[in-house]
Amino acid sequence: MAKTKRRDKSRVVLRTGESQRADGTYHYCWTDANRKRRYVYAKTLDELRYKEEQIEKDKKSILVKYKSLPWLLAP
Repeated sequence: MAKTKRRDKSRVVLRTGESQRADGTYHYCWTDANRKRRYVYAKTLDELRYKEEQIEKDKKSILVKYKSLPWLLAP
């Protein structure tokens, strides 16, 4: 059986980590480098996806900055 895609109340497909809360707002959760779960909240899905893009940019800039120091990124 095919895996069903998660959707919000307006039937938009949600990406990994995205969820819609009972009050209609959205949140995105991810795990940071210290293995701590982080959350970001937004009123609309567009706002949330913009915040997700900023988070991904920040994660990539940290990897580039500390690439010469791999012991900082070790689990």
